[in-house]
Amino acid sequence: MKSDKVLSIKVVLKSGKVDTFEELVALYPVQGVEIVNPEDPMYDVERWVEEERPERPEGEAFAILYADDEVTRRVLCDLQDLIDSFETLETEEVDWMKKWAEGFRGIEAGETLFIHPPWVHPKEGKNNVVLLPGMAFGTGSHETTRLSAAALEKWLRPGDRVIDVGSGSGVLSLCAAALGAKDVLAIENDPMTFSNAEENFSLNPFGEVITHKEGDLLQGVNKSCDLIVANILPPILVRMAPQTLSVLSSGGIVILSGILQERAEEVKAAYRDHFRLLEETALNEWSALVWERKE
Repeated sequence: MKSDKVLSIKVVLKSGKVDTFEELVALYPVQGVEIVNPEDPMYDVERWVEEERPERPEGEAFAILYADDEVTRRVLCDLQDLIDSFETLETEEVDWMKKWAEGFRGIEAGETLFIHPPWVHPKEGKNNVVLLPGMAFGTGSHETTRLSAAALEKWLRPGDRVIDVGSGSGVLSLCAAALGAKDVLAIENDPMTFSNAEENFSLNPFGEVITHKEGDLLQGVNKSCDLIVANILPPILVRMAPQTLSVLSSGGIVILSGILQERAEEVKAAYRDHFRLLEETALNEWSALVWERKE
């Protein structure tokens, strides 16, 4: 009989290193990561719509890492400066699709956007986006997604042509479409996210303006746009910088997120020659940068 017990690693994180660990562990092919941080502001702010505030855990911040032995070894070795201690656990096998869905009752982003699953009613007077939680990162709850959505709300003009780089679940593509984008090109290099994203597009009437494409950032894109949004890691944002010049119209907008505040300067250095910084916003330890292409 197949056991439903699996081995996982509990990693106790050093003080102040939770966000850095969360950013870097995303670079590894792990099956799943569950992070518990008593200092998370979610325990102080009413973030989850129609749901009671979750109970704050006690003790130190930790992560439960589900990965094969080789990946686990690499994470523990490469990120050892962020880790205080670790131990092997025997845990129940995790249904990650179900775990994504648990507790997701909707998230408000910006002033007008409401991102919610199909089983939650839309909100009157809001730009409602229906999103089915899935394995792909991005339900709107993470700080970087909320910063990106708020920036789209402020800087996107109705009729804009938009490219969403690293589209994942498609949440930012859908936000752009809901805010009046004429067409949206959603680019993603991980085919594992495609079925979830395609389903999300089909759940929204404005999803028909979105074209889904597998690709490596902006390489091979032969259409121009008025706005680019990218919620990805800083080294990838830096690599994307010169590619933006071949697709973004003069005066066009670039929204960059997925940036820990301590790494904002390296991203700025890659864009300041050809772009003017319009806005820098922050939420907890994360930053978003909004740029305008120089004439």
